[in-house]
Amino acid sequence: MTKNYCDCCAEEIDRKYQFIFLVHIEGDGNYYVDRFFNPVSGVEKTKDLCLPCYNKIYGEAYKKFKELIEVKL
Repeated sequence: MTKNYCDCCAEEIDRKYQFIFLVHIEGDGNYYVDRFFNPVSGVEKTKDLCLPCYNKIYGEAYKKFKELIEVKL
C-alpha cells in the first residue's frame, strides 16, 4: 500500500487535492519573459495537498481573484 503525504504540511493523507501552478510562479529562473517582460513558462508543476492546506491556499487565491475583478470594474 502506498502512503501519501501533503506537500505543504507533511501530514499523511487519504485523498490528494492537486495544487497546480506554472513553474515561473516558483521563481526558480526556469522561464522566459514576454515582450512586456512578464514571466511566462507554460510548464505546470503539481503539488499534492490535504484538504485543509488546499482550502487555505485556494481561499487566499480566490480572495485575490475577487480583489482583481473589483479593480477592473
